[in-house]
Amino acid sequence: MKRISIFLLLLLPFYLFTKCITEDVSDRNYPRLMTLDVSDNTVGGARYNARFLNPNKNPIRFYGFVWSEEHLPNLEESEKVVFSEPLISNKFSSEITTTLLFPYRYYVRAFIITDDYLVYGNEVYFLSNGSLAPTISSFAPQSASWSDTLRIWGKGFSNMKSKNSVFLGAIETEVITYSDSLLTIKVPEKNNAHSVPLSVTLTRKTATAVGNFLYLVPTILSVAPLSGKIKDTITVTGINFNTNPKFNNVTINEISAPVVSISKTAIRVLVPETLTRSESSLILRSMGNTIIWPQSFKLDIH
Repeated sequence: MKRISIFLLLLLPFYLFTKCITEDVSDRNYPRLMTLDVSDNTVGGARYNARFLNPNKNPIRFYGFVWSEEHLPNLEESEKVVFSEPLISNKFSSEITTTLLFPYRYYVRAFIITDDYLVYGNEVYFLSNGSLAPTISSFAPQSASWSDTLRIWGKGFSNMKSKNSVFLGAIETEVITYSDSLLTIKVPEKNNAHSVPLSVTLTRKTATAVGNFLYLVPTILSVAPLSGKIKDTITVTGINFNTNPKFNNVTINEISAPVVSISKTAIRVLVPETLTRSESSLILRSMGNTIIWPQSFKLDIH
C-alpha cells in the first residue's frame, strides 16, 4: 500500500477545518470504522489494523492511522500515516517500522476523511518493542554554503518536527519542513569540516546518507585593482562566495573594507578610510575560511 505524497498531505488542513465529526454523533449518515488490535509487535515495529463498519456511505478521500504516547491522538499533533488508494475490502492496515520507542505505551486510532467528514475510530493501545532507523535515499544539493537549504529524501521520517534530528557531522541542523519521506534543513552557520557525513536520528536510531555533504569553500581568483586611493572600489573575483554580506569580511591591513555588492563570483569593496599603510595584505574571512591574497594592495597617497 503506497503512502500518500506530500502534496496530498497539504490538503489535510482543509478537511480538518471543516465539518469534523466523531463516533458519538447520533446521525449515522457517515462512514464509521473500528480500530483493531495492533499485531506483529516486534523490535522492528508493529502493524496497525482497522475495519470499516459502513464504508459505502460516503466516498473516502483519505484514510490511515494516528498514534501518540498521549490519549486520543489526532492528525494535527500526532504521528500519522495517510493513504489515498481505493480500498478493495472493508479492512486496511499499515506496517509501522519507525517512530516507536521501547518500552513506551502508544495509543492508536484509525481515521477516514470524506468530502464532508473526518471520522476517528476507537482508541487502542500497545506496549512497543521498538522500531528501526529511518532510511535516507538521497539529498540535494550535495554541496552548499552556510544558511542554504538542503533537502533529504527517504523513508520513515517523523511527521513531528521535534523528533527528527538532522546532523552535518557533529553539528545539529535546523529542520524547516518535514514529512515521512522528505525533510528540508538549513545549513548551520557554524565552523565545520569541509566534508562531513549527513545523518538523521529518530527514536534513538540513526541513518547515515551515502556520500558526504561538502561545504562550498570560497576561493579568490583575482583582485583588481591592486592600487588605489581611499574609497576607491576593489573587485575580488572568485568562486563559492556566500551572497550574505555578514558571512564575508574583507580586510586591508586588518581594517574592514565596506562591501558595495556581492555575488557568488565577485565581492566589491571600498578602500577603508582609515587605511594609512602604503602596502597591505588583503584577506577574506568567510564561513570559517581565511583566504590571504598573495599580492599586496598599494595605497596611492598622492
